[in-house]
Amino acid sequence: MTKPLPFANLIPSQGLRWVLLVALLVSGLLGNYFKYPLFFEIDFLFGSIFSFLILQFFGRSYGIGAALLVSGVTYFIWGHPYAMIIMTAELAFVTLLTGRYKISLVFADAIYWVLLGMPMVYVFYHGVMGMPEAVTHITLTKQAVNGITNVLIARLIFILIGFRATAFSITLREILHTCMVLCVALPLLLLIIIDSRNDFEKGIARTQFDLKDNALKVNKSLQLWIKNREAGLNNLASIAQLGDSARTQAALDQHRNSDLNLLRVGFLSPAFVSTLYSPMTNEQGRSNIGVDLSDRSYVPRLREQAKPVLSDIMQPRLGSAVPIVAFMHPVIKDIQVKGYISGVLSLEQVRQLIADQVGASVLRFTLIDRSGNVIVTNREDQKPMTPFALGDGNFKKIDDSTSQWIPKIRTNAPFFERFRKSYYLNESTLGVNSDWRLLLELPVGPMQKALSEIYTKRLTLLLVLLLLGTLMAELVVRHILKVFGALSETTADLPSRLSSGHTVEWPKTQ
Repeated sequence: MTKPLPFANLIPSQGLRWVLLVALLVSGLLGNYFKYPLFFEIDFLFGSIFSFLILQFFGRSYGIGAALLVSGVTYFIWGHPYAMIIMTAELAFVTLLTGRYKISLVFADAIYWVLLGMPMVYVFYHGVMGMPEAVTHITLTKQAVNGITNVLIARLIFILIGFRATAFSITLREILHTCMVLCVALPLLLLIIIDSRNDFEKGIARTQFDLKDNALKVNKSLQLWIKNREAGLNNLASIAQLGDSARTQAALDQHRNSDLNLLRVGFLSPAFVSTLYSPMTNEQGRSNIGVDLSDRSYVPRLREQAKPVLSDIMQPRLGSAVPIVAFMHPVIKDIQVKGYISGVLSLEQVRQLIADQVGASVLRFTLIDRSGNVIVTNREDQKPMTPFALGDGNFKKIDDSTSQWIPKIRTNAPFFERFRKSYYLNESTLGVNSDWRLLLELPVGPMQKALSEIYTKRLTLLLVLLLLGTLMAELVVRHILKVFGALSETTADLPSRLSSGHTVEWPKTQ
């Protein structure tokens, strides 16, 4: 590696040297903090550019200390110290290798990632933190590409500064090697970043569209289902207005037998006592007549607004112990409430209706009442009649109806895993005489898995080409310098040899 710049000639003031060192350190910290997101919380960091500049400007001790300090930001970004260890080891290894052998800085960095860097990422991320193979693979390829690219940029900056330093010279080996690898790496890296970002944004947009589209379809189906139940109860209320008990009872029986969504249906007095009911007895053989329901939570709302009300989920007073919801429809005659039609709805029919709309997709659905309790769901961690709870995490709002829920997981897990376990959530209110809310959730994991496979292949291809390009550049540069060396030997003391009559045999090369 080229020796550090002689700052005694370039920057005579010791104070200005410290200002430059601090400026590079601050730039390195900012370069890691203000990372460039690629996809799924996989980020490109730029801090090591400035660590390697400090190495080249100030020497080994300053470089290693800078790498440790600058990479320390990753502990606060990702919540684990392993990236800090890997990045500090990178600079120390490159310093050791370039100090012993006449190889370029970039070539030494490529050797580090092949021999130590990528194996360390695998051990720390997969072995210690327990990350899945797919996550580990994309992480180690990204870090290797990121590391080599940063060294290339740092070396290019150093060479450009060296051109303007009269007291300093850069070897032709360094110039040729760096330029050759840059010509391979930068165009490929830019293309991969652009394509990957486009694929990511399209995938996110498609996922959010699918979620909203499914939410709209399920919401419309539920609203239609509620309207149909209301229409049936409204018809029964019209019959009950006539005051003919026998006719009302017959209508109750006929309606219950014709609608699979109704478990039970009855007529309640204005005091909310059952006076007519279908069936007349429950599963235990007890009469369904004369049961007082005036303490139900829906009673105050019915008395206040005198219009159809969908109840919260509750334990039944009549029939089995399976939780139910009731659709209450007032019977009004001459502006007076004469009673109520009570329809006990089948929650299995509601669940099946939503499941049919969702199909075999990975969508998760939950229907909750006005109190926040679960009515029906296909989530295994939620139970009917219990409050709907998401656990620890935070929401990232997308728009008025859609948010991304990002769960809180173990402290040393990378954000990539948090993103993988997150999901988009759409919330909508049914609105037809109902305070029920529909929640549809679409996990990010399946989409992330599909895109990650594409990204991993692209990064792996880039890494292979980068390593091959680095190796080929080293071989080509050595061959070119070998030719220049032969030419130098041939032309040594050429004027005196020609004047003395010696014949010069020019070497034949490509």
